[in-house]
Amino acid sequence: MDRAFQLAELGKPYIRSNPAVGCVIIHKDTIIGEGYHKEFGGPHAEIHAISSVQSVDMDKLKEATFYV
Repeated sequence: MDRAFQLAELGKPYIRSNPAVGCVIIHKDTIIGEGYHKEFGGPHAEIHAISSVQSVDMDKLKEATFYV
């Protein structure tokens, strides 16, 4: 969860009135994806996190936990 907060801080200068949000995707104690809300009106942190997952790990998403 701490990593999600760290990621959220990265977006603060760019999101204007939107909340700062970070997302970390964990599968069996391993981070397989992460992202944050990068710009006002842009994709949410969860979308960036899913997009960051390597193709070899995509099948793990159904068993993963998202921390937002």
